[in-house]
Amino acid sequence: MVKKNNMLNTSKNSSSLVFMVCTLISRLLGIVRVRLISTYFGASGIADVINFTFNIPNNFRKLLAEGALSSAFIPILTKTVQHDEQYVHDKYAQTLIHRIMTFQLLILLPISIIVFLVPETIIGFLSDFTDLNQITISAALLKYFILYLTIISIIAVLQAALQCRSRFTITALSPLVFSVSVILSIVFLSEKYGAISMGIGVLIGGLLQGLLLLPIYYRIGYSFRINLKFYNPYFISVMKSFVPVVITSIILIASQQVSYFLATGLPVGGVTALSNSLVFWQMPYGVFYISIATVLFPAMSRCYHESDRVGQVKNLEKGIGYIIVFLLPSALLLMFLSDELVFTILQKGKFSPENAMRTAKSLRYFTPGLIFAGIFNFNQRFFYSIHKFTHTVYIVIIYAVSDIVISILCIALNLDVAALGIGSSSAYFLSVCVQGFFIKKELPEIRFWQLSKYAFKIILANIPLAAGLLIYHFSNTIWFIQGSTLLNFFILFTLGLLYLVIVIFSYRMFHIDFIYKKSEST
Repeated sequence: MVKKNNMLNTSKNSSSLVFMVCTLISRLLGIVRVRLISTYFGASGIADVINFTFNIPNNFRKLLAEGALSSAFIPILTKTVQHDEQYVHDKYAQTLIHRIMTFQLLILLPISIIVFLVPETIIGFLSDFTDLNQITISAALLKYFILYLTIISIIAVLQAALQCRSRFTITALSPLVFSVSVILSIVFLSEKYGAISMGIGVLIGGLLQGLLLLPIYYRIGYSFRINLKFYNPYFISVMKSFVPVVITSIILIASQQVSYFLATGLPVGGVTALSNSLVFWQMPYGVFYISIATVLFPAMSRCYHESDRVGQVKNLEKGIGYIIVFLLPSALLLMFLSDELVFTILQKGKFSPENAMRTAKSLRYFTPGLIFAGIFNFNQRFFYSIHKFTHTVYIVIIYAVSDIVISILCIALNLDVAALGIGSSSAYFLSVCVQGFFIKKELPEIRFWQLSKYAFKIILANIPLAAGLLIYHFSNTIWFIQGSTLLNFFILFTLGLLYLVIVIFSYRMFHIDFIYKKSEST
């Protein structure tokens, strides 16, 4: 049994590592995409339109794709997969997948029709744009993005099915083709089609992403079929979970949409500064948090269905521990190297030094919330895994209200884009504190004292990195001011490599577990 558990631990760690590598590449390609948008469109009104409009389907994804639906779907799908593994002739998992896909289409098709009928009205309602040209371009882009939303929602179900069958590598690779498609479209089509090139690339990228997953999906025995027989215990269980998760996601979406709405009221370029800073912020967040949560979420669900409380505690503690291990040094690097990152990667063409400085300022104020955002969302996944959905609703209300109120107050103090980062970071911190109370109530075995000691140990291990960054900061070097040059890329890469070596050496010295050990498989 011990050998089996060690092998499972090694498998989960290996899957997390694969996800981290693939997600890292995907995030790097995302930065390339942002760089191209900045190069071709600057921080102009057109760039604001692209960033604002693309945020609309991204918010719907949180409801019908990787967000709410997956959070409600994966725990139940895990249970049906376990059942089918015991009774090989049953197809409970496949029929549940068919019903979920049908449910998605019944929601998305009417939305798509409305978008194609009155896109300008929708953009006018959701934005603070006053320029007629901006509204027209945004409305045209929205048509492409809504079709992409339909495709990516179906893809999310495919990914959930593959992940529950431990096919992690292909689901980690699939976003890469999407990013490549968008990049190529901007490079080769922007001169002819302008902002619409983004819409073309997004739509083609979504189709290619789905085509990559389909062969594996069919190979494990699943298929596509419309199934309107919704009166099914497993589907009903998903829907019962889906309602509170949707409420949670809607509140989060509303909070983010308010942030973008507030940004549209700032001087021109505010939306682009917000959007670009979040791309850098989401780089470590996506590489580490999403990789860890993607692998451990099905594991936590399985432990719940097997009444394995020890396993629940271990997975929760392990996830929080790894999030702190990876995101603390990431936050330090983003905080101290924000100017260097933004100027080196984005400052070129129509993206001026003033635009870069504004984006870097926004990034610095979002960065303190990075660790708390990772813990917050991982804890939410834990509550989903144990079917305590009302907890997530209460907690996300606290987050949204805190974020909006603090952001508005900071804007009133003329803090520009920094206001949005202060609001977000403060709200994540408050919400994590509240989550701790609910977790202790549901899982008394959780050892917060042990986690606190481990977190303190991680902080001590990051002192050498912080010291190195402080020394660099007070040297007052401004090599990055020349913007995006080959020499600056080399300097930035060298700095990053140096600090990475410091972190690895320090973690080894303090015996911080940041990668699985070979001995675990024996």
